[in-house]
Amino acid sequence: MPEDKAVTQPSVRELRRGIRAGETSALESVERSLAAIDALDAGLHSFIWVDRDAARAEARRVDAELAAGRDLPLAGVTVGVKDNIDVGGRVTQAGSRVLAGRVPTEDATVVARLRAAGAVVVGSTNMHEFALGGTSENPHFGTVNNPLGAGLSPGGSSGGSAAAVAAGLTMVALGTDTCGSIRMPASLTGTVGMRPTAWTVPLHGVVPLALSMDTAGPMTRTIGDNVEILQVLSGRTLRRPRAARVRLLTHRLDDVANAVRETMAEVVDNLRGRVRLDRDADTGWVPESVDVAVTTFLREAADLHEVWLRERPDEYGADVRGSLEQGTLISRDDYLNAAARRFELAHRARRGLGPDGILVLPVFPFTRVTQYTDTVETAPGSFEDRDAAMLRYISAAAVTGLPALSVPGGHDPDGLPIGVQLIGAPGTEAELYGLARLIVAGNALDDAHDGEDVS
Repeated sequence: MPEDKAVTQPSVRELRRGIRAGETSALESVERSLAAIDALDAGLHSFIWVDRDAARAEARRVDAELAAGRDLPLAGVTVGVKDNIDVGGRVTQAGSRVLAGRVPTEDATVVARLRAAGAVVVGSTNMHEFALGGTSENPHFGTVNNPLGAGLSPGGSSGGSAAAVAAGLTMVALGTDTCGSIRMPASLTGTVGMRPTAWTVPLHGVVPLALSMDTAGPMTRTIGDNVEILQVLSGRTLRRPRAARVRLLTHRLDDVANAVRETMAEVVDNLRGRVRLDRDADTGWVPESVDVAVTTFLREAADLHEVWLRERPDEYGADVRGSLEQGTLISRDDYLNAAARRFELAHRARRGLGPDGILVLPVFPFTRVTQYTDTVETAPGSFEDRDAAMLRYISAAAVTGLPALSVPGGHDPDGLPIGVQLIGAPGTEAELYGLARLIVAGNALDDAHDGEDVS
């Protein structure tokens, strides 16, 4: 689907103003999303199911509550929910045949919080099976296509959520991030994705992959919308960013695409005078996190799937089954050694960041993932294993439990987005959003809805 065919959705604040002024309604917002899905999703495969009747009924209920004087800050905001996050009364199966027919009796906490604020769930978004992969090539529900170009992967595992938001099918979406599954598709689709500080967003009702690394978070078109959704998911209002100037940590970039290197240099250059550059801080924990991440999530995933993998192996897609089988080969000692390394790496990361540091990294060393291929071009003429290259920069936050935000920072010569990743100390989401706004403004990217500070 060409990018210029994407549907323009209002921001959360624009919709709220329109509803309060009597210019629109929750039902009109839902109808806009349903029409967009009908027009575009056959070519994207971003949804597994869409419940039109339930969405319309929910929108009418929201409009009735507004008419009765209730304040609903997300009234009419349309949401796509990743298929590993429970929607009560509807099949939620983590993109897998293994969980076919699984119908939870209640919403996941994050879904319940969005609905309590007036948001409307329109459907369940497609994903890489069991969130164990970075392409969203799903053998059961179809491969998710990137709305930015034919043959391009949107990344994963939250690829359906990213594609739905990028194409304007919904205003926002929910994703999960065990080891990059929000940030990776956000980068490849030019959207905004937040992996929040570990344990700050409740995971009740989320199908687990690796319990010690799993998180859930928002995927949106703009930074402002991301702030709005995270506040509801976490149940807390983000404080204003600290007044002190941010100390910006940089990391040496080896074997990256020219466009990635140029984008990162431009981002840092545009921030001069607004941040204190620190090129000497220890960032060795970034590359050292990769092996620890792989050992941890593969072993934890294999443990969770032990019975199903033994009794129903043919119900898994081949790639996911292979990853789980690889996880069964990881010894207890190797897993415990990785756990000890995680503690050490988290300590080093927090010491290096301190209270005022933010590390700026690319999400990827490349700018595109072509569907059904297992290599990517990093340095010019240099091709690497796709999965290994994907993990290079996104593992660090997953291993250390730190908040990490992916925001569009520039484009490659073909116009494809390049995601910039910001990693901060625990609880510094407000600072990450504040710095992201400077990056977006400095690169003249379209984020017109984001002029207000976090409050």
